[in-house]
Amino acid sequence: MIAAFSAWWFVFLALTVGGLILSRLLLGKKSRKIQLRFLLIVGIVVLVYLAVYKICLSFDASYDFSWWNELPLNLCNLAPIFLILAAAFDKKPLFSYLYFNCTLGALVALAAAEVEFIDVKLLSARGLGYWGFHFLVLFLALAPIVIGTYRPRYRDILPSAGLIFLSAAIAHGINVLMRATVYEKANFFFTFGLEGNPIAEPLYNLLPVPLLWLVLVLPVYIAVGALMVTVTFPWTDRKKERR
Repeated sequence: MIAAFSAWWFVFLALTVGGLILSRLLLGKKSRKIQLRFLLIVGIVVLVYLAVYKICLSFDASYDFSWWNELPLNLCNLAPIFLILAAAFDKKPLFSYLYFNCTLGALVALAAAEVEFIDVKLLSARGLGYWGFHFLVLFLALAPIVIGTYRPRYRDILPSAGLIFLSAAIAHGINVLMRATVYEKANFFFTFGLEGNPIAEPLYNLLPVPLLWLVLVLPVYIAVGALMVTVTFPWTDRKKERR
């Protein structure tokens, strides 16, 4: 069985950290072209993993599955697509979006999973699928920094915050449209809150307004973003950043 902070959870965490360290050792001194090629491959592999995971999940009779709900419009589901685009076109704003937004998104998903994914069998769509995928998202969000492709800066934090709120606003528009037409439970980017989640539910209760409740996350986002930039300085200083 696997749940947040269980034995298998720490095994996945160790594998993720080990993969990042190995990537650093093998690619830290390689050319930017090779690094970008590696990141492109990682993005494609994780995107395929996501597709296989969702297909397998569709056969889980005990899970309330709908293809409308599984469209790649949530933050973590978009992560491999963003990495593919960032690596293919070498766009720093996309690397910034990945680091500040997808790292946090993956950590929240791994620390406070929805109840349907808690204490599930490891060798199942909800086990290897959900938990394996989100650890891969954590890996792909951190890999560009670890191997030296992208150097986060304090000035990147607010633009990334603006982009994530814009993404949420677009997702909210899609949610409203889908709820009025094809899927009444549409909740991409959790703009309607997330009942039962120990992080989202209390915040939504403080400001029970769809989409706008996410504003409450902003101060924490900025503080955590500043911490994320600070702790990456040892291996992403200006001299080491590849142009």
